[in-house]
Amino acid sequence: MNTMRLLTLVGLVFCMFNALICSYSAGIVCMVVLIASTLAYRPTISWKILLHTGIILGTVALLMAGLPHGPWVYWSIPTAICLLAALLIRLAEKYPQERLLGIILLFGAGWCLMHSSLPSLLLQQTQSRSLAYLERGHWGISQSHDNSLVIRSQYSYDMVKKIIGSRDIPNLSRLEAYTDLWMITPTQPFSSQEIEKIRKWVLRGGRLVVITDHTDLFGHASVLNPLLESMGLRIQKDCILDSTGDGGTYQNLFQKFKGLSANSFSGRGETWLVENGYSERTDYSKNSFFSDNQISDEEIPGIYPIGLTSPFGLGNIVLFGDSTLFANFALSRPSAQHLLQKVADAGPPLPFHTGTAMMLLLFWSVSRKRKIKILAGMISFLLLIAMVIQLCRPAYKLSYAFSPILNVWGDWSLAENDHAKYSTLFATAFSKSPMFPVWKETSRNSNRIVFSNGYTLENSVSEEWLPDPSWEKRLNMNPSLSMEQFMTALDHDSWLSSFWFDDGVGLLKNKAYEQFWKQVAQVESKKENLKLSLMKQVKGTLNFNGITVPVTVKLFHIQGHHPWVILGDWIIGKEISSGMILIRSNWQHPSWGDKDAVFQYIP
Repeated sequence: MNTMRLLTLVGLVFCMFNALICSYSAGIVCMVVLIASTLAYRPTISWKILLHTGIILGTVALLMAGLPHGPWVYWSIPTAICLLAALLIRLAEKYPQERLLGIILLFGAGWCLMHSSLPSLLLQQTQSRSLAYLERGHWGISQSHDNSLVIRSQYSYDMVKKIIGSRDIPNLSRLEAYTDLWMITPTQPFSSQEIEKIRKWVLRGGRLVVITDHTDLFGHASVLNPLLESMGLRIQKDCILDSTGDGGTYQNLFQKFKGLSANSFSGRGETWLVENGYSERTDYSKNSFFSDNQISDEEIPGIYPIGLTSPFGLGNIVLFGDSTLFANFALSRPSAQHLLQKVADAGPPLPFHTGTAMMLLLFWSVSRKRKIKILAGMISFLLLIAMVIQLCRPAYKLSYAFSPILNVWGDWSLAENDHAKYSTLFATAFSKSPMFPVWKETSRNSNRIVFSNGYTLENSVSEEWLPDPSWEKRLNMNPSLSMEQFMTALDHDSWLSSFWFDDGVGLLKNKAYEQFWKQVAQVESKKENLKLSLMKQVKGTLNFNGITVPVTVKLFHIQGHHPWVILGDWIIGKEISSGMILIRSNWQHPSWGDKDAVFQYIP
């Protein structure tokens, strides 16, 4: 009896944790009642002990009531459990309440099953999957592109559509022909008729997959919330930051994934991915809707659901809060590929709710009549089989057939972590590699990356190119490296580079990344020998951050690649008009820093 009680309480605590991080009030109340009832059913502890414990915890909660971020909430829940359990035990001493407690436990088992996504996932497992993709608005674009390193092709989601094998649908008129409907950051509002159509489709067994992003960027959360709220869910208009004020690490019980900038969710659902961080609210005055990305008393610390699956009728809704991971420029990252697989599999959430329902039934049946024990045991056995089937069900097959495949194994941290040596290179792989890298297995702490063709990347320390720190001197110097050496330096120090802006990464970075990936894929190609023209020394002004400085510059044109030029010691520029050269930080070696500038001179 005591062992069954302990196992039941463990399951209820997991369900309580899920309800807490999802801010699901009804779930929190239900779990308080069920935990208290489990403690009170055939009690092994005195009601006085529980009463005194509740008073102590309640005192602590009151003392914390004035502190920021509300830690008193987490103390008030065990307070309520102890006080309610003490009351139930005390009442049971005066009036026989075992039948009432038994009904509560049975109700709890049914409630947990209703809130478990396992039944709908098993039902959908018997169906042949057909995926539809609905594009509404012009943010999550998915049209074809030219594979260049510019924002339109980098931030497209057309590769995701190919990988999941979906078909575009212009509207919802033929929704019944599909089992899954995917949407990524839609920005065009839904009518009440469309909301009702999607709602009924999910009720009858459809799977709605909604992928969102930080804050309320371009209004996508405002567009989606009326639809999701009709099914008991809500997108929080926040951005979850780690302690550095940057994107964080997502995790479940077994794995960690490097994320970018996610939002969180609330409502009736089962989490399968969380982030421990700080919730920063939307700032509509900023272009990206980010606030200041600084951790202060305004940000709320906690554990936030990033991935959520919610049962609804015979179907379910799958939510994931970081669309950027699935943009073309990020799909070569191992975490992006593994998380895309999890989204396609509806998470899947661990069956805590089903397991808890099973334990509630067994705990209740321990002291009941023989027929009831047999019935409860049979139901629990069926639930256990269902849990095993869900955990062992085959993954939905993603298709990478759009490109020759180069399988990859090894240390994920080399490809995606902050300051990772090959992070930028892997993010450019989709367009610069003749073979698309597909990650196999989970991360290994090997300090190396191994490809199926035998090529290996190791975390060796290379000598970093360090030009003169004075940019005034650097502008008036000859290039200190050969063209080949500078291209290698761009690769070696790529972890500091950025590449997904309107003007791309510049000619030389494009060449360097292409050269790197052809080397990895072991593809022989004729190297285009880039040469610099004869030097011209010119005087002009450098304008950056509103400051104008007179400078003398050694100017070199890249032969055959007008309008690209080199200023001094490998500062890359683009001649946008006669006598005006644009210098963008994302074209440079990291040593240039984050200075965007304009150089003007008289030709």
